[in-house]
Amino acid sequence: MRIRLLDERTIRQIAAGEVVERPASVVKELVENCLDAGAKAISVRLSDGGREGIVVVDDGCGMDGTDLPLAFERHATSKITTFDDLQRCSSFGFRGEALPSIAAVATVRCVSRPHDASGAQEVVVGPDGVNAGPRPAAGERGTTIEVQQIFAHTPVRRKGLRSPQAERARCLAVLQEAALVHETVHFRLLEGEKELLNVPPHRSAKELLPLLFGPNVAAAMVPLAASRGTLAVRGWLVPPAHCKGRTQLHIVINRRPVSDRALLRAVTEGYRPLLERGRYPAGVLFVTLPPQEVDCNVHPAKSEVRLNRHQQVVGSIVLLVREALAQADLVPSYAFPAPAAAPSKTYALPRARFFGPSEPMEALQPDAQGRIHWEGLGGPLGQTQVTLAAHQAVFEPEGPAVPSVATVERPKDGAPGLPLRVRILGQVNRTYLLGETDGGVVLIDQHAAHEKVTFERLLRHTSTAPLPDQRLLSPLLLHTDAAVAAAVHEHLTPLRHLGFEVEPFGPTTFRIHSMPAILEGMLASEDVLVVVQELATLGRSELSVQQLHEVLHERACRSSVRGGDPLELPQARRLVEELFAAKAPYTCPHGRPTILTLGFDELERQFGRKGR
Repeated sequence: MRIRLLDERTIRQIAAGEVVERPASVVKELVENCLDAGAKAISVRLSDGGREGIVVVDDGCGMDGTDLPLAFERHATSKITTFDDLQRCSSFGFRGEALPSIAAVATVRCVSRPHDASGAQEVVVGPDGVNAGPRPAAGERGTTIEVQQIFAHTPVRRKGLRSPQAERARCLAVLQEAALVHETVHFRLLEGEKELLNVPPHRSAKELLPLLFGPNVAAAMVPLAASRGTLAVRGWLVPPAHCKGRTQLHIVINRRPVSDRALLRAVTEGYRPLLERGRYPAGVLFVTLPPQEVDCNVHPAKSEVRLNRHQQVVGSIVLLVREALAQADLVPSYAFPAPAAAPSKTYALPRARFFGPSEPMEALQPDAQGRIHWEGLGGPLGQTQVTLAAHQAVFEPEGPAVPSVATVERPKDGAPGLPLRVRILGQVNRTYLLGETDGGVVLIDQHAAHEKVTFERLLRHTSTAPLPDQRLLSPLLLHTDAAVAAAVHEHLTPLRHLGFEVEPFGPTTFRIHSMPAILEGMLASEDVLVVVQELATLGRSELSVQQLHEVLHERACRSSVRGGDPLELPQARRLVEELFAAKAPYTCPHGRPTILTLGFDELERQFGRKGR
């Protein structure tokens, strides 16, 4: 079989397959052309979610009759002229592939009029090339592009389109990201005559955060503004408590929205371990670097970039995100939803233990059924009934009473989101510590708190390697299959660096002679075997203390106080003191919150002392 040149139509179809994936791809390419043309107002109108048609109108510089047909030729562009221009390109388009790729899978009508021209010109282009024009046409200053019958000639790709609602949502996301970056441009999105988006010029991207994340989340977002050398990062991060099970992270590099997996991993690492498993970071990050350090010419759709100093940039973003979150108030504050109906008149009260002495309630006497009637209070609680057993469970301490309560103060270098002081009152359901602050009440999950304290103790002792090891009285035998044995053989030296002395003892058997000294008493023999096996099979070429931390998350959990364990006042005070001294006290290593606040203002609203 001989090698031959492909015909022009096939070449166009192949190029279109890389650039035009769905209607949102068309919208993205055309909007970027509008921005490069200096447009201050851009309107996008969809038909059937963009599946049947897309119309983009701008007030940019426009094109004359000479440039109009040339714009649909492959690799024809006004953005660059030489290879050197490509190294410092700051425009969105530069490849000269967008318009010809769109015309290869649809029918395109383009009407354009420069600002100094007396009339407009139009051209119609389809998969076979220019079908009509250029010719005079009626049109305002700027450019109007109509795209019809997307993928009409490629039925397989046409069938692969999602529902109109899904395609519409993708187009909306493109316009929202563009509005984030270009504060001086007016963006509109319409479906037929229905307006889906209208973002006039604005002063800052911060004004659009409620549009992207909702007003409540936007109000709680953590600002970030820092720089390291030639790298500058600014933006807003969603607090971990508001992060969801899907990524809502918008990353912009040199005013270009990108989908860069390495930067996404960097932000995720910055959030860790604040995020609960199954949740992902969210927010808006603007990254600025010198143009010569960013290569935009690595993806046909320009959605990915390559960085000259990739490792340094990624490492810096991890630290900047981590520092911003460490300085923020991340303690979740609970607000009751507005009641839909009057509350029930019978309440089941949880079991609680108060560390201080309780006052007897002599005036409340049970009836023959063991119920207490609170009469004469008025309102919906006038006939509330509480069983005597429930009364005793709440107001009588279990076991010997502790003579006093304890107050824990936040250290001077403690996390800023923690209350200045907490007066520890008791334990609820043998799971949550109840406390009072100057601004309200707090609940502390004793298991999550102790898990955080234990894990940070591990971090302090394993911050550097090699780690001091503890010799085992007798070696432990690790029996594995062939695949795991190969991984252990490969990582014998890194494991030794982390304090695990592992010796081959047969083709698939190993003897473990030592473990990190900090883990003594925390891991049972079977846990040591599991940790070594997990470390060896992480799939990384080099093991580090960070990987040890990942494996130790679950181990810290096992050695912590559990829900259901009774705590006395000295234990509770010590736990809260250690939690308040932690560097990141807001969540356990798995991302679950450790502390929850309920302000006095919210309590007063619920009890009718303030307006709802």
